[in-house]
Amino acid sequence: MEKYFVFMYIQDSRLRDCLNLAIAILNPREKWPAHVTIAGPYRKKIDVPRALSFVQQVHLLGRGRFDSEDRHTVYLHVGSRDMSAHMEKPDYPDAVPHLSLYSGPDKEISDLLFEGLREVKPFGVFHSENLEVVESKQQYSFNFKMQVDPNVLPETRGHVLARLVELPKNERVSLALRAVKWGLRPRFSLTTALRASS
Repeated sequence: MEKYFVFMYIQDSRLRDCLNLAIAILNPREKWPAHVTIAGPYRKKIDVPRALSFVQQVHLLGRGRFDSEDRHTVYLHVGSRDMSAHMEKPDYPDAVPHLSLYSGPDKEISDLLFEGLREVKPFGVFHSENLEVVESKQQYSFNFKMQVDPNVLPETRGHVLARLVELPKNERVSLALRAVKWGLRPRFSLTTALRASS
């Protein structure tokens, strides 16, 4: 049976592209780009709730994880003004707003990623893009892989994704962590340069 969700996507292109690269390297079977699930699942297709249109600036609030017998998820905790109040996840009433970096069966990858994020310190701010209703059975994997650009990260520039996902687990996690850190680095600005030189 189809299920429908409301996804929020990242507007900031560098962070979005770096997180997409990290997600694709960590789990070659992942079919969705970096996103925050705001609502769902619903049994019937819905319109995007108007109450959620306020979402503009979103804070990254560190790392988190949850584990079950056959699935291990490592995520970035996110939040914005009143986001929790507008979340609607009937199947997960205690869910926290988050952006999954890895969700799959490999506990070793999730352990390495979770520990590595301690050093990355994933805190920051991004701007959200339009909300979108997606269908769980939607065949998005190929489209997602077409969006992933290894050239966004110096270490993977000139490589193809198909080769990167064949690397040993520890190397894949290391590249994913590097991509997260690269995406979060401050953008250069004249103000930043002047402060640094003073």
